[in-house]
Amino acid sequence: MTSVLTEQKHQIRYEGITKKHKQIFLDHVDKTRVQASRDREFQQQRWAPTTVKSLREFGYAAFNNRWYSPLVVVDIDSLYDHDRLSAFEFPPNLVGLNTNGNGHGQLIWFLETPVYGTYGRPREFLKLVSQALNALLDGDPRFTRGMARNPLSNSGEYEWHFQHGRKVGLRDLHDALPEKVTRAITNPAASPAVAMVTDTTSGAPGRVVSRSASAETGAAQPEYDDEGLMRKQFLFDEGKRQAYKLMYRGEAVTPESVRSLLIPINDRIARMDGRGPLDDARVRDTARRISVWVNANMTPGVSGSGKRASPYHRAQASKGGRTTGAMHAASGHMAHMTERSEIVRNSQRVIREDRIRRADHEALVDGRTPLTNREMGELLGVTARTISSDRAAIRAADNRVIVVATY
Repeated sequence: MTSVLTEQKHQIRYEGITKKHKQIFLDHVDKTRVQASRDREFQQQRWAPTTVKSLREFGYAAFNNRWYSPLVVVDIDSLYDHDRLSAFEFPPNLVGLNTNGNGHGQLIWFLETPVYGTYGRPREFLKLVSQALNALLDGDPRFTRGMARNPLSNSGEYEWHFQHGRKVGLRDLHDALPEKVTRAITNPAASPAVAMVTDTTSGAPGRVVSRSASAETGAAQPEYDDEGLMRKQFLFDEGKRQAYKLMYRGEAVTPESVRSLLIPINDRIARMDGRGPLDDARVRDTARRISVWVNANMTPGVSGSGKRASPYHRAQASKGGRTTGAMHAASGHMAHMTERSEIVRNSQRVIREDRIRRADHEALVDGRTPLTNREMGELLGVTARTISSDRAAIRAADNRVIVVATY
């Protein structure tokens, strides 16, 4: 295990945070909305959309929660130590400092693989690494890591300084910590599910391994990769989250539509895991189960597994209780939103096609080569595929023959 206090120090910059940096932060969090509060009276918190504009009025926000944690947050409640942080091998992505000069602050790291679920070894590993970072950087051990200071806030209570956009794995953070810190934090007797022990099958020190033993060798058998990733569960959790986004947009959640969402997630698993991607049969089965889950959880009186719900929920359903989505569908609100969205998209497409047509014409007149789809997409802020579709529509319109009949 490497030592955290290296000879080479990393430069911690105090140059503030721009709107572009804030968007990088939101893109990493990848949530449609979060719980936010204007002050420390967290009883007044509310759900807010995750945009730079909507979150700037809130001093606190829960970008991490017990179901999904894309960040590691350390709360400095004593005195911020620049030299100690500079000596750490993996500098944080964001450094927030209290403007009243008391030395308090918060540090945020972007996790390479978000932690899902309320329990299990990935969650326990995140807790262990967070506690070890707290011990190393003199953080507040009572910090809940839920509601935290909001880097997007314009309240002026905190100054935020963006460092970089790189992501770090939990395993990398753990290996960069001093061994005496992790040994002091880890208590196998108190937490039997997680123990920093030696994996005797590979000889890798400090790897999180299963407590179950092999019948042949008696050695602990690793069930997760170095990030604590359980591949099937990750595919299901991430696919379910994307499927709910699909439903919120008013689109049908079917096994085929979910499968199209799972393909890039499976490619991501292949990049992170040396065992490669999950087979196609597993992806299809997961897509089917996700479609059943999401549709069942949007139906009143039915549990997530498709079985009957609790007596309370059955009673509410018998009284005509409906989900918010069902009420929107009955009132035509969702159809109205879809219609408005189409109007906006069509107007944007017309403006975009006009700009493409003029740019291509000017290039032709000047004897220059027109911009490629990728270059034009970067100029207009859309993908190369969108530009290709727009140019096809322009060619079809220019080649259309108008027939005028005379009588």
